[in-house]
Amino acid sequence: MILGGRKLTIQRKGRVQDGQGGWREDWTGIGSERGKLRPASAREREIAGQQQAVVSHVSYLRKGANVKLGDRLLLDDVGYEVIAVREPGLAGKHLEIDLNEVQRG
Repeated sequence: MILGGRKLTIQRKGRVQDGQGGWREDWTGIGSERGKLRPASAREREIAGQQQAVVSHVSYLRKGANVKLGDRLLLDDVGYEVIAVREPGLAGKHLEIDLNEVQRG
């Protein structure tokens, strides 16, 4: 069953006050859903001399969950970038969300 599972916090970038009269972009929690998360693949890369691993995941949430491209799912203080949201044709009762997690060495 898709529903159940673990509590995932949905975050979206938004403007927040910077404390100096201006604004900055930051992640803001917009809700939470219970769902599942599974790893899909991993690859290594080097950017600016820094080793990184990109681990892709798939999350399963209930149909109608308020999640969209560019959001972030948070589980156990780990952020997962939403790179695609789709509704599988066969089941029609849940969403499949493709995610990336970047690990820095």
